[in-house]
This record gives sequence, structure tokens and C-alpha cells, in this order.
Amino acid sequence: MDVQQVAGLIPILLMGAIFYFGLYRPQKVEEAKRKAKLEALKRGDEVITIGGIFGTIQKLDEKKVWLEIGETENGEKIVIVVAKLGISGFQDAEKEKQF
Repeated sequence: MDVQQVAGLIPILLMGAIFYFGLYRPQKVEEAKRKAKLEALKRGDEVITIGGIFGTIQKLDEKKVWLEIGETENGEKIVIVVAKLGISGFQDAEKEKQF
């Protein structure tokens, strides 16, 4: 390889490095944090959904979460089922900072 060929490869390698460190790597880090947060969910956690619903986890399985979001006038609990991936974060700021 002569000098011109090497000089022609430098911009391509530079663009690849910018893409990796600017886009791909940060996205993977955020994805890992979100996965850890979803795996840490447990009964009794107070969470917020992506849609902005505040609730307390009553039950959860692999894909679904049962959230208590309030009570009726009779004192009956209002429970909704949402996708586990629909959980945005914790209501408690201290717990949210752990992730």
C-alpha cells in the first residue's frame, strides 16, 4: 500500500470510530442499564410507566406487570396490567439513581 491508499482509508476509519463511540456504544450502555432496571423490579416497587401512570407493583412475571394505581370509593384496588417493557423507571429518586 502506498501513502495515498493509506490516506484514503483514514477518513473511513475516523467515521467508523465516530459512529462507534458516538452512537453505538452509548446506546448499548443505556440498553444494559434498562435491562438491569427491569430485572430488578419486584413486588411493592413504586414505578412510573412510559405512558406516565404511577403505580405499585402487585405481581409480575416474564412479560407483564400488575400495577395498583388507586382505589375505588368502596376501597377496592384498581389494578391494571402493563407490559414489563412499559415500565419507565422508579418513583423513588434514590432507587432510580442506582441504575
